[in-house]
Formats: sequence, C-alpha cells, structure tokens
Amino acid sequence: MTVQTLGERLKKIRQYLGYTQQELADVLIKENAIDLNYGQTPISRIETGKGGDIRLLLILLNFYSRYVYIDFIFSDNFEIIGAEEILLKKRNLNSIIAEKMRMLKLDINARIDNLIEYL
Repeated sequence: MTVQTLGERLKKIRQYLGYTQQELADVLIKENAIDLNYGQTPISRIETGKGGDIRLLLILLNFYSRYVYIDFIFSDNFEIIGAEEILLKKRNLNSIIAEKMRMLKLDINARIDNLIEYL
C-alpha cells in the first residue's frame, strides 16, 4: 500500500464520519490527543500522501479505531459504504431473517402437531 492510498482511505473514513479536517483537528485537540498548534494542515498532508508526522498518523489510526477495525484500513477489500447502502443492506438482511424465522415457526408448529398426534 502506498502512502497516497493510506491517505485516501483515511480521508474517506473522516468524510464518512462527517468531519472536516478542521473539525477532526478540533476533536483531537479537545481530547488532548494533539497540541493546539495542530490544525487541519497536518491532517491534509497525511491524507494527500505528502508526508506528515508519524505521531499524528498513529493518533488518527487510534481515533478511527473507535469506528472501524484498523486492519480494515489496510485490507485489499477496503470500501466505505454510504448510509443509504447500509440501510438497504440492513433492510434486506432483516427481511431474510424474518423469512427464516417464519420458516422456523412453520417447522416448529409442524413438529408440535406431530407430537400432539403421537400422544
């Protein structure tokens, strides 16, 4: 993975979380993770792959680890899905689960009927 690719992925995660670079810097300053003299410029340098400070990179990875698995960032299958896609997948999954539960209910009812007939 190149430094540019890592930077692009960090940018996508930041945007997915709804932060501007400055807002993210403000959050990190508020949490005392970075000094007041940090702003959006060091974050921008990391996201564009133009360099930056390894300490800030580790702080960013630590911050993002609250929301995504760190190994996900380095995965070949990295993909950030939009909120609409997540809802659609969740609805599809919920309907699959509901159908499986209906099938299970029918199976259980049939087994209960068989037991009643046996008794």
